[in-house]
Amino acid sequence: MRDTLRRPVVLVIDDNYAAVAPPDSPFYDQHLFLEDFGELPVEFLFCTGWDEKSRDYSLEAVQSWVRQNSSKLDAVLLDIRFGEHETLGLEILSWLSAELKETAVVILTSTPREDLLADCVGLGAIDYLVKPIQRVLLKQVLSRYTGADLEHWLIGQHDLFEAAVEQIARAAEGGTSAVLLLGDPGTGKELFARYLHRHGARRTGPFQPVHIPGIPETLVDAELFGYCKGAFTGALRDEIGRLRRADGGVLFLDEVGDLNPVSQASLLRVLETQEVARLGDGRTTRINVQVVAATNANLAHRIKTNSFRLDLYSRLAGTVIRLPALAERVSDTDLLLRHLLRRACLQRKLAIPFLDIPSVIGEQLRQRPWPGSVRDLWNYVQRVLDLSRGEKPTVEHYRAALATDAGIGFAFDSQERLLPSEPMMLRALPRSTLQSAANFVERLTLEELSLLNSALEATRDPLTNIPNRAKAAALLKNKTRCSTNDFDRWVARLLERLSNETARQVCKCYPELVVGCQSQSSLKAEG
Repeated sequence: MRDTLRRPVVLVIDDNYAAVAPPDSPFYDQHLFLEDFGELPVEFLFCTGWDEKSRDYSLEAVQSWVRQNSSKLDAVLLDIRFGEHETLGLEILSWLSAELKETAVVILTSTPREDLLADCVGLGAIDYLVKPIQRVLLKQVLSRYTGADLEHWLIGQHDLFEAAVEQIARAAEGGTSAVLLLGDPGTGKELFARYLHRHGARRTGPFQPVHIPGIPETLVDAELFGYCKGAFTGALRDEIGRLRRADGGVLFLDEVGDLNPVSQASLLRVLETQEVARLGDGRTTRINVQVVAATNANLAHRIKTNSFRLDLYSRLAGTVIRLPALAERVSDTDLLLRHLLRRACLQRKLAIPFLDIPSVIGEQLRQRPWPGSVRDLWNYVQRVLDLSRGEKPTVEHYRAALATDAGIGFAFDSQERLLPSEPMMLRALPRSTLQSAANFVERLTLEELSLLNSALEATRDPLTNIPNRAKAAALLKNKTRCSTNDFDRWVARLLERLSNETARQVCKCYPELVVGCQSQSSLKAEG
């Protein structure tokens, strides 16, 4: 087994990577290769296959080099074409497969023809990379076949995605400022947080993730700050809490927008003082953590409706990074799909080489909205492999997986979800509310409530900023006059159609809409 503590050694056999490129050569030399890939934790060795005696490329030159260094090799990147020799790479591949049985050989080619790749598979190659080599794919291939963890992958080449990566890299270098990640579900918020930890000044410290919606509201403080034995019913032992567990490292608060008001105030105090006290213990403990918070909620709207504290937002928003949805970077779809296919095959222990994407399928994928972003694409990959049943997927498998694509996401326009700033629109409701409206009647009710709220906003007095509920009712009923009670009864009747949880969320999101209806007081009492 390879020693996981040392850097993997990779041999590049390619006539392009001479120690010094010839004058006016269009090819890379070793220095340019290392400029692109030298930062990877890999030791690269180079063999051009050039024989000085014969003044030509030859199998013998490669054999001589490999026999002197074979004991150190973890993987080989092998070009197919050497100078004018179009098949020399195949001869080298055949010899490497027999000589280095335990070493993975990956083909480099600028023309990935199916017949050529089939020949390579028959001779023992296990994967291929298309020139020019993409950095993310090289990392992925070397991680898979050398057993090395070359880092958590942030895969994408779109300008918006690269800008987000650049921001998180700068935040990682500082290691002190709080970071707020904004993005739809499936955009990789936790992956970015782990990237910051792994590449930042706090890489030797702990990474402590906390998924806020997964913690009962009454236990959030106990989970974050810790507690003493006997501090409350069920506290059977001392617990230091997530904040102290993250001391010296990074605390990741996932979906921080779901924090209840009491916990928001407590967290703000800790962030300001860098001191934490366990429940049931008056003593405080100094901590030193970098906080990375993430949310898909519209915090600006929640601040406006007093459901999220402005001062806490100011503390969390040291660096604000918006992660683009897949619909905004459709050019990355092919790159991501190939990565996810490799990852899924690895998880399923499927030895499927050369997972290229048919061009007609790639075009169809780039036209899809992908409302769940990369998570939707991952589900699509799973369907493809389910249909192919352990074999290499065909065009029919890709198409069939697209045809069976279904779910709640298709009903929402991905571009609308990127603009949640208008409180009068249905899209401004929290996603949890939309997801909890489990039947068609609730969805129609939410649409109608959104219409009522739009009318309320349209009748807001420009001087007092107070909406006129009577005018809103008259506007919607197409009458010259209505009473405030007409509007309130209308809202109350709609709220009665909703489940208690959905109704509570509507009351929380649109307090002006429900302020006059009797149902609000009963809902508050139940909550």
